[in-house]
Amino acid sequence: MAEGAGLTAAAAGLGRALIRARDAKLTVYGNPVSDRLDSDLWVGATLVRSKGAGQWRGGIDLGLSRELTKGKYDVVHSHGLWLGHHWGALRAGQKNRMFRIVSAQGHLDAWALRRSALKKKIVWQLYQKESLRTAGCLHALHEGEVSAFRTAGLANPTCVIPNGIDPPPAVSCDPPWREKFAPGGKILLFLGRVAEQKGAADLVAAWAEVIRTPEVYKAGWRLVVAGWPQPATIELIQKLVEQHSLQTSVCVLGPQKGSDKGACFAQADAFVLPSRSEGLPMAVLEAWSYSLPVAMTDACNLPVGFARKAAFRIVNEPGRLAAGLSEFLAQPQDLRNAMGQEGKRLTQTEFAWTTVAARMMEVYEWGMGRGAPPSTLRFQDSETTSVADSRDR
Repeated sequence: MAEGAGLTAAAAGLGRALIRARDAKLTVYGNPVSDRLDSDLWVGATLVRSKGAGQWRGGIDLGLSRELTKGKYDVVHSHGLWLGHHWGALRAGQKNRMFRIVSAQGHLDAWALRRSALKKKIVWQLYQKESLRTAGCLHALHEGEVSAFRTAGLANPTCVIPNGIDPPPAVSCDPPWREKFAPGGKILLFLGRVAEQKGAADLVAAWAEVIRTPEVYKAGWRLVVAGWPQPATIELIQKLVEQHSLQTSVCVLGPQKGSDKGACFAQADAFVLPSRSEGLPMAVLEAWSYSLPVAMTDACNLPVGFARKAAFRIVNEPGRLAAGLSEFLAQPQDLRNAMGQEGKRLTQTEFAWTTVAARMMEVYEWGMGRGAPPSTLRFQDSETTSVADSRDR
């Protein structure tokens, strides 16, 4: 059960890997009106649209509770918070005493909690707190998310397993910016939701200063901003482009899918994500899978990228973002190439879906009482490793 672009990609990737490697029988419940319950994403899974009253984001989904109770599942894995499917999963879990695991996917991050704070407080009291408190296991993408769970008063066993990525397909089509930019020069790519959280407008504002750097200007660097648009952010970006006369060095694209998305990564020279808040961004993993060097903030929660020299640290603050990007783009080409190759190695090992699925399956087996606690689990001192209380009461 999942909703949201990056969140859906992460959940679908895990599902496909479980089916391929573990022969799991997977049923996916989705929003009755969403376009993300796509069979191309969920290959091998049974897809079911919730029969609730059409309410999903924050609304209570009665139909899902009935469907889950009828289905007799061993494990129910919910992805993302503040969504109506949590109420349905909670009620079904209490009736069937099935093992439930919940992935927050960054939705308990302090920055995220400040967005629509009143609505989230209401949903928290209605069902979200109880859904999390009674889950057999919580899933954190990184150690910082474990701390977020504990700060929220949640003492559940918590597994720490990142999102993963599949090897990229071969790409033969032209990049979607070809009509905008003449051949030559280099491309810095931003691909994700074009929203305040991702720092998209901050990036364009900083770009006005970055392109004045002699090394950046001489190399002919240009910026491509692509992804699902947040109207207010797109409007601000358009104003910034006009204000700073960036029409010849900035290209703003809409959402990219399939071969067009692949062409964006394959034809770019570097990737940037100046996020203010993230769970664990799929876009960075995709960029690494295409051997791209990455400039990102600490908020992307991928410290291994800095430790392994696969990423360059930038800070999304006035002045500092432009300075960091200028330094990143002015680096020697062989240094950026080495960063990209190290990123690719990470996607073939630690972030490979085969690795991630194997770790998640260990958690499922433990939750069903069929295995010992895996090393990915984190317990509070007062907890035990028994699964006796891991099913909904």
